[in-house]
Amino acid sequence: RTDITSDLGGETIRCVAGAALLLGDSVFVSATPSTVNKSITAGDRLKRIGIVVDPNPVNAARSATDVTNGVAAAALNGFVHVCYSGIAYGIVGSAITAGAQVMFSAATAGRLIPATPTTDAGKIVGVAMEDNSTAGAAIKILVSPS
Repeated sequence: RTDITSDLGGETIRCVAGAALLLGDSVFVSATPSTVNKSITAGDRLKRIGIVVDPNPVNAARSATDVTNGVAAAALNGFVHVCYSGIAYGIVGSAITAGAQVMFSAATAGRLIPATPTTDAGKIVGVAMEDNSTAGAAIKILVSPS
């Protein structure tokens, strides 16, 4: 297939939003059952689950635009879909290069930054599938928080 690089999708789970969440937010599992939230707290990185996605994406270009434009996924206590395995758009926190492992930003909740595999083990959300250096922009991530 020639369009394989633009494919999005994977395994998702429906959760409750512990706060207002945007499409592309990287989230962790909170203490409340089935609830996810975003955070800059270092300890929450260990509870990462995945990235908030649109359960019915129209196409990759539209999904990237929605993430970059900060489209709301849910308000507090609303339902969100979280990709925990597969390809989804996350939100750039600082410059990321293709192939870099990524984790939660310590500066802006929901965003992703490069991780150092040796010191950030257990905090990795996934691997960047492309380069992007624009904070707040969409970046394609192979989500695999293992």
